[in-house]
Formats: sequence, structure tokens, C-alpha cells
Amino acid sequence: YGGLARERSVPEVFSESREEFAPYRNTMPVIAAIKDVMRLVKRTKPAPIAIADKRFPQSEQVLRRLGAVHIGTCEQGEIYQWPN
Repeated sequence: YGGLARERSVPEVFSESREEFAPYRNTMPVIAAIKDVMRLVKRTKPAPIAIADKRFPQSEQVLRRLGAVHIGTCEQGEIYQWPN
């Protein structure tokens, strides 16, 4: 699952990836959910951020594919933001 949360004053995109979800990652409902979240991202001000979790090596690649740009680093991982 995933969505858009407001942490402090900055909106943050989040998702949870579990191994048991792996067989469903490329299914129509999951793709539709990603598109729904991306529509929210495009309308949200200020521009939302996302943190690429160090535990998931492909998370940075996924964020870049979704249009996010690397803007910094924090304890949890690399910080990405969508340009408005």
C-alpha cells in the first residue's frame, strides 16, 4: 500500500513493499494505484518528497522512474522530490 502523508509541513509519498506482494507488483490494480498516487503528487503543493529506503536497493531507481529528483540525504536514505 502507499499514499501521501503530510509530515511537518512537507508532504511525503510513501509505500510499503513486502515480499508477499511481489507476485502482484505488475498487476493492473497495483499499476492503477500508482497512477492515482502520481495524480495526487502532481497536484500537491509544496512538491512532495520521498525517501529511498536503504533496505530496498531498487527504491531509488523506482523514484527516478516516477519523475522524482534527488535532493539530499537523511538517516533513512536518499531524499527525492517531484518538481512542480
